[in-house]
Formats: sequence, C-alpha cells, structure tokens
Amino acid sequence: MATQTMPLGTEAHDTFPINGTDFIEFYVGNAKQAAIFYQSAFGFQVTAYRGPETGVRDRVSYREKFFITASYDIDVTGNLERLQQTCELWTQTYPREVAGHGFLGAMVYPTLAQYEKALERLKPEEREAIIARVEMGHSYEELAVMLDKRTAEAARKTAQRALVRLAEEMKRGRERTHS
Repeated sequence: MATQTMPLGTEAHDTFPINGTDFIEFYVGNAKQAAIFYQSAFGFQVTAYRGPETGVRDRVSYREKFFITASYDIDVTGNLERLQQTCELWTQTYPREVAGHGFLGAMVYPTLAQYEKALERLKPEEREAIIARVEMGHSYEELAVMLDKRTAEAARKTAQRALVRLAEEMKRGRERTHS
C-alpha cells in the first residue's frame, strides 16, 4: 500500500472528530513512571495504571494489583506484614472499595492479634528466637550469639522448636475462640 499525500490547498476533514475524552490510555514501557510524569507535568488525574513492571504480561490496574498482591501474600507467602501494608495502602487509595477493608478485617487484624497473644504465651527464649529470626531476619549465626548458643545449628534448632510451639499456641487460641 503506497502512502499518499493530499494535494496543496485541499482542506483536511476529520471523519471522526474528538468531542471529549473519558480517559486516555498510553502504552509505555514503565507505566508507574509515566503515570507520575503525566500527573506532575500535565496535571492528569491518575486513576489506574497498567504495565509490565506489575509482573503481569498483559495489563493490570492499581485495583487489580492490590488484589493480586494481597491474594499472593495470603495463599503463597503467608507474609502478614506485607499483606497488612498492601491492604492499608489499598484502603487509602480506594477508601470506598470494600475488598481492602475486608482483607484487613477478616484476615490480617485477627491473625496478627492471635499471633501476638500466642507469642506472649511462649518462653522468653522462644519469643526472642522468633522475633530475631522471623520478624527481624537475623541469620542463625547472629541468633546463636543473641541466644548464647554454641553453634548456628543449635540456634536453628531452637528457632525451629519455637516456631512449632508458636503454631501450637496459635492453634489453641483458634480453638478457644471457636468453642
């Protein structure tokens, strides 16, 4: 197909004129960066963004990203702290949307409260091992020094036994609330 140009002096006529816009969708390599740029440079109101940096090959909006991230944290990683951060950001971004509040109210806060109560029922060394290893991410070598253990392997076993006790205490707490 050959490209044609209009003869000089011919007036252009738009067959489909734009009378207004509801939204504009840009296809860019970094959607988050582009969204921030268009918002600050041109005053656009960003309601959603989609892009490859979200981890989804096709597209995803902020709302979808919150839901996917929260679901992943619940079903795959079990990372309650990240789940809480995601859901709190979700509810701040979309305060009228029920899903973010639902995740917080039904899953995050009750589980965190149960975790804290179970942690309180552990021996001090067990509690210290869990907090240092799980919450603060210390290595077993560092844990050995903190717990005054001879080896990193001894510290690993202590932390492992503490996690088993924590799981038992959390199960007992759930059984108490359901009976």
